[in-house]
Amino acid sequence: MRRSLALPCFLVAPMSTAPANPRALRGSVLAASAFALYSSADTLLKLVSAGHSVAQVLTINGIFALLTILAATLATGGLTQLATRRWPQLLVRGVFGTISGFSGVYAFSRIPLVDFYAILFSGPLIVAALAVLLLKERIDLPRWAAIIAGFCGVLVVVDPAALGTAAGNTVMLGRGAALLCVTGYALSMLIVRRMRATVSNVTFSFYSAAIMTSVAAGLWAAQGATALTNQELLELAFSGLLGGAASLLLTTAYMRAPVALVAPFQYTQLLWGAFFGYVVFNNVPEVRMLTGAVIVALLPAPYVIEQPGPVYDVLGDVTVNGDEVPMIQIPMEETFPTEGSLDMLTVRVLGSPDSLPNWLDVATAYLDPSRAIVPVEEIYPPGVTSEQSTEQGKVDMANSQKEAIAAALTYLGNEVPSTLSVAEVQAGGPSDGLLEVGDVIQTVNGVTFPDVTG
Repeated sequence: MRRSLALPCFLVAPMSTAPANPRALRGSVLAASAFALYSSADTLLKLVSAGHSVAQVLTINGIFALLTILAATLATGGLTQLATRRWPQLLVRGVFGTISGFSGVYAFSRIPLVDFYAILFSGPLIVAALAVLLLKERIDLPRWAAIIAGFCGVLVVVDPAALGTAAGNTVMLGRGAALLCVTGYALSMLIVRRMRATVSNVTFSFYSAAIMTSVAAGLWAAQGATALTNQELLELAFSGLLGGAASLLLTTAYMRAPVALVAPFQYTQLLWGAFFGYVVFNNVPEVRMLTGAVIVALLPAPYVIEQPGPVYDVLGDVTVNGDEVPMIQIPMEETFPTEGSLDMLTVRVLGSPDSLPNWLDVATAYLDPSRAIVPVEEIYPPGVTSEQSTEQGKVDMANSQKEAIAAALTYLGNEVPSTLSVAEVQAGGPSDGLLEVGDVIQTVNGVTFPDVTG
């Protein structure tokens, strides 16, 4: 039975697939670039840190990082954007960043690089866990699995059994410093995520670098300086420039994309670490490193890939149950032969929440201009299964076909009446028991609309 209804608008909530969010995708690209720059800066710091105090290294490094940040500030709106009323939160973030910076450089000089990475790569897990606890962000099971599996892959690379090769308090202090480094980093990034709507990326980076550099300069003045060679000074300066750029990119990434989407990109430092270890320190990657790299590369990534699908000539024939039939048929109407073709390109989505592409697939797609990388939640919203999304796609296609028919008939001068009717009622939803399939909606909140588009 069809009924005509007048409904309050909150009862009608059609399920739809959200369009791709380019901000989240750009955030992911920025994160990957930031960690590449951080790895380069870390390599330069490690070259210098062994022979000089942490305060001296961080002061010179911080000065050049501030130059990069100030240049970006002037290029994106001027120094006025550094004025803020959120200085207490920025001060707290600066403290966390300072703790992370000092402990990281100290760890570099006390333990092997392999030990440092063993602890540093727990960062994504810490960031994701704190995002759930402090920011109430929702992380689904596949993403948790990807983060944890990525950490396990890194452990294969770094070989935890090698952590006891160095002896004494030096190792324990170095490990503790590395853990303090990654914890400070995680907390500072959560503050960025929490304040992203009210503070710019340059403001975040400037105050963090300024606080760390000020603290380091004070300690350096108290401790005294050691002589630096021209090469060491150049390495520290370049490291600061890279670190400043990386800070800007990473804070921007955390402002544009969810924490759980950005954090796993820290695992890319594994590849950069292997590269710089070979080029700079003459370390040949071992079998366990290659094994771990393969594990990380084959982990499911939180993306799907849009790529060109089959091309159909809508003026031609299509095979249906073994028979060739015209793709477009107009029953009971006279039709005429056509020449040429009218090709329709379809879009295929590679991946779903149940079967995500791996990081190697994503990297390959990034290099292919005909393919697009899209965060999985933009195609499959949270709580929507693959089956539901497929069913919604069929409904959308059927509606599109009906709209095309109506548009053609209207163009030919035919009057096409339209109604808004209920196609499905979600069990347990707010309209369950109030609406029935086939009901025709005439008014919304007491307002009568002339047609469906109205």
